[in-house]
Amino acid sequence: MNATDWLSRRGLRTRLECHPELRVLDETGIADVVVVATRFGTPSAVALLRRGCPTVDRDTPTVLVTSQVDNLRLLVEQQVVEVLPRNSATSEDLFTAVAAASERAEVSPAHLQTRLADRAATHFGEPGQAEVNALNDREQAVLRLLAEGWDTNRIAEQLCYSERTVKNVLYGMTSRLSLRNRAHLVAYAIRTGMI
Repeated sequence: MNATDWLSRRGLRTRLECHPELRVLDETGIADVVVVATRFGTPSAVALLRRGCPTVDRDTPTVLVTSQVDNLRLLVEQQVVEVLPRNSATSEDLFTAVAAASERAEVSPAHLQTRLADRAATHFGEPGQAEVNALNDREQAVLRLLAEGWDTNRIAEQLCYSERTVKNVLYGMTSRLSLRNRAHLVAYAIRTGMI
């Protein structure tokens, strides 16, 4: 078990330890399943967290608890077999996912990727759909101009906003969507069909 921060790590441990059927390993023993929690479900984040678990071998299945799923094919390569939403997964959801991961039969990567896509759609909704509905007119206008390569000052002039307002709109979107920066915001918006 590993997480990107100590509070998430402690929360995972508490949720897992409330099930006596599960044994949470520290430094000794071989894990049957790895549970990792990260804000961004990217393959590199999962790989880094898996490396931080000394009781894991290359083929150990992984349960990913995240706010956002990215590139399912590469997640499958990192042995991710189950995906749960970070903000709403219950202790029972986590237990069920770990139990299913420990009992998994060998499946093809293509089948696993399809299953993960179904789970991601169930837990996170259709890609981009919730975010599109969540953007107001001001955010959509700013995002479209940003994607065109306009700088903050030019966007402010075009939309008759102050430069500070444009910066606040961009900051609000990147924070709410759990994105790293403006480039990530534009890439995410294009990939999910927001613009």
